[in-house]
Amino acid sequence: MDDSKLLPLEAILKEAVSRTASDVHLTVALPPMFRVRGELMPFGEHTLTPDDTRTLCLSMVDEKHTVVLEEKGEVDFSYV
Repeated sequence: MDDSKLLPLEAILKEAVSRTASDVHLTVALPPMFRVRGELMPFGEHTLTPDDTRTLCLSMVDEKHTVVLEEKGEVDFSYV
C-alpha cells in the first residue's frame, strides 16, 4: 500500500477476517493494526493521518459513539 492512499474500510476489515484478527486498531501515526492471537500486527506501511483515522472511524460509528469520540478523542466499540 502506498503512503498517499488510504485503503477503504471494507478492504481493512476483509484483511482482518482473513488473518483471523480479534480486533482492529486505528491510531494516528500507525498503520491499521490487527490483534492476532494476542499480538498486534501492522497492515501495510501507510501510517494513518488524523483525517484518515477520523474518516474510517466516522464511517463505522453511530451518533452516540461520535459524541464520545469527539469528547474523549477515542472510542471503543464493536462493528457488525
